[in-house]
Order: sequence, then structure tokens, then C-alpha cells
Amino acid sequence: MTEPRAHDREHDTQKPTLWQRFARQATWKKLLLILGLVLVVLGAVFQVLAWMDPPAPVNSQGSGLGNSFDAGSGTGGVAAQSSEAAWSEGFFKLGFSFFAGFAIGSFVRGFLKVFVFFAGGLLLVLFALDYFEVAPINWSLLDSWFDTARDKIIGETNSFRDFISSRLPSGGLGALGLFAGFKKS
Repeated sequence: MTEPRAHDREHDTQKPTLWQRFARQATWKKLLLILGLVLVVLGAVFQVLAWMDPPAPVNSQGSGLGNSFDAGSGTGGVAAQSSEAAWSEGFFKLGFSFFAGFAIGSFVRGFLKVFVFFAGGLLLVLFALDYFEVAPINWSLLDSWFDTARDKIIGETNSFRDFISSRLPSGGLGALGLFAGFKKS
């Protein structure tokens, strides 16, 4: 039998590329990521179209309805926002919200995996120290500390959720991105 060549073994141990990681994702995640990317691209395309075709100035003596749709404070000559710019803003906000939520969810998931790994190792050491009677462990003190830490984390999580939902342009797509990033493939 022939042995695998060194090049083949080296190829097997390489880190997966971004495309390979994307291909491993669940189908629903791929579709959502592609939809988010399409929204961002549409937002960029509509913004370029808006720059190429600037809107005409709005006359302050218009139809008698007033200037409630103007960006300015009622002064004449203020340029109205073109439809391309309005579409651009909407698409870009939706796509960006999803990607921001996805990135945050992926980061939090990775952080929690590392945190749980180290917390498990610490607890294993504490159990071993107590079991072999090397050092007595006050479990009731640790329990009260855990309850205090849990309450503080829940409070911070709620304030983080409020902060994110108030900063993202589309809270629904941001939450969907957060869920998709946090969910295991």
C-alpha cells in the first residue's frame, strides 16, 4: 500500500477557508446570509444611483401642503430625498442589522464556549482539591457567589439587549441575525 504523501497530510491539517466554513453552514443560515448580503448590495447600488441622479430642489411655494416632507426647516431650495436614496437607506439598514446581529451572536457563542471550558476546568480542580482533602472548599459561599454573579449577568444581559435593540436600525433583523449567529450549525 502506498503511504499518503506529505503534501496530502499537510492539506488535511490546514484551516478551512471562509468559503468552506460557509458551505458547512445549515441551508437556512446560508439563505439568510445571502439575503443580508443582497440587501447590503442593493443599498449600495441604490446609493450610487442616487449620487448619479441628484434630486431637483423643492420650491417652498409648492402645493399648499407645506414642507412636512423636507429634511430642512421649511426653507426653500432644500433638495428632496430621491427614491433611490430612500431605498438605499432602507436596504442598507436591513442588511447591516442582520450582519451586525450575526457577528455579535457568533462572537458571544465562541466566547461562551471558551468560558464554559475554563469554568469546567476550574470546577474540576476545586472538586479534586475537596475530594482529596488538600484544601477544604466552602460550597455554600461559592453558591451564594454564583447566585450574585448570575443576577448581575442577567441584569447586564437585559441592558445589553436594550442597547443593541436601540442602536440597530432594524431590531427584528438584528435579532434574527443574533439568533442565526448564536445557533449551532
